[in-house]
Amino acid sequence: MLDVAQARAEAARLPQLAFSEADASAVDLPPGRDLLFSRFGVMFFGAPVAALAHLRRALRTGGRAAFVCWRTPRDNPWAMAPLVAARAALGVTPVRSDPHARGRSRLPTTRACARCSPTPVSARSRCTASTRR
Repeated sequence: MLDVAQARAEAARLPQLAFSEADASAVDLPPGRDLLFSRFGVMFFGAPVAALAHLRRALRTGGRAAFVCWRTPRDNPWAMAPLVAARAALGVTPVRSDPHARGRSRLPTTRACARCSPTPVSARSRCTASTRR
């Protein structure tokens, strides 16, 4: 995936873009970055406070950090439909999950973003498929 991203950046003549896989709480990032972006990564930080603080130090004043992360299942009807159906069919009520556990709905805590201004954005996606024979 990183090789594809780098190849696309090179093809688009964007040599200033860099892609890497690393531990967000320890990666060596020179300061002065304009933007840090993560797609479905922050929800798996083992130590979100340390990772976000470390990443923040790499941003220039006024720099931005942007990330994509699933919201809770209740905020995602596509995720709730099978859960509701399974609960009804099996007649079970699952135990409440730990909101601080790693997983697809985990967001960094407010404590981790004490000097941030997180802005949740809801986006609708549309999948279109075409078949050619």
